[in-house]
Amino acid sequence: MGKSDFFGSHIYKADILTKNGKVRMVDNSYFHFNYDQSIIQKTKDIVLSVTLRLTHSNKDLLWKKAMEAAEYRKKTQPQGVYSMGCTFRNIAKEEAFRLNTPSYTCSAGYLIEQVGLKGHIIGHAAISDKHANFILNQSRAASSDVLQLIALAKEKVKKRFGVDLKEEIVII
Repeated sequence: MGKSDFFGSHIYKADILTKNGKVRMVDNSYFHFNYDQSIIQKTKDIVLSVTLRLTHSNKDLLWKKAMEAAEYRKKTQPQGVYSMGCTFRNIAKEEAFRLNTPSYTCSAGYLIEQVGLKGHIIGHAAISDKHANFILNQSRAASSDVLQLIALAKEKVKKRFGVDLKEEIVII
């Protein structure tokens, strides 16, 4: 298990509901997994269930890796608050090179922070102080609060960096 080991790598088969209302069983190859993407984003299929193919490994090593991952998330991401996870996809490596970001980071959160939106609040939604790619529900945020923050982040990042942020979340 490493940084190139993603959940999708372990999917053996899945039941999906197509946009035509049909239930199909598909195997891993159907999804065309890549970093932060799969065919589902184009087809709009709904995954109903998955069967995973797991491998045996050293229990102590697995626990160590799990604890390291949990500790990293605890240090870098908001904890104990309501959020949707990362709001935007990271930018392409080419964009990071063009912008000469520190260590050529592709982090959308870095760009949002650079335009001064870390901690920005609209209504009851806020861009996290800990990681600017997380929008938090501070109590009773309305969807309009979140959508306004998304629009503001996209507008400011486009204006300053010429980058079109793309949502990682799916807005229905």
